[in-house]
Amino acid sequence: MRIEQAVQCGLLVRDGETYREPTPNEDKPAQSLPGAAQAEQPAEVPDPISADVIQTHNELAEMVPAPMLDAAISRLLDGQSVTLDGDAGVKAQKVVDALYSQAGRRFASQNVDAEAFGNWARVNAKGELKAAQLAHYALGDARVYDRLVARYLGAVPPDGAAIKAGGVETFATRKGEQMVTINGYTMRAKVAARAGLI
Repeated sequence: MRIEQAVQCGLLVRDGETYREPTPNEDKPAQSLPGAAQAEQPAEVPDPISADVIQTHNELAEMVPAPMLDAAISRLLDGQSVTLDGDAGVKAQKVVDALYSQAGRRFASQNVDAEAFGNWARVNAKGELKAAQLAHYALGDARVYDRLVARYLGAVPPDGAAIKAGGVETFATRKGEQMVTINGYTMRAKVAARAGLI
């Protein structure tokens, strides 16, 4: 979906130089258009996509029909190559690179190694990973990965060095199980990760 279509449908409203989701008090048309993604995000996204990348996406949306663009972005997110006319391929790669960069910053803020997470998700949650990638493209918000990251951390807790870097006291048992102490309580790192405490 192009930005202009999202605005016409009431899914986004212009707020200065950016766009955001409308508040409940703002008028919203009853109909909405089904379809492809947009590179814009609501104003409250903590780490928004840059205006330059949004402009690149808008230019790309003018060059390539929405279904074809969505398919190309989906393939690029899967690490596959695409063939688009002119400099559309370069522009599409720029958009995908911005999404990867934003997701990488989100993972780093959660002390999650992006490569290790990606490898785990491609094996253990391939469909969920793809859905999160497409939602990320549609919304421009890397928080869509948070549920999957929580599952990952529950299955593969961060190592002792990453836990210590996060400021949490940690030690390993004789059997090699990682333990953490949070607010005076000692528990397995896997349990703390699953609960979102580390």
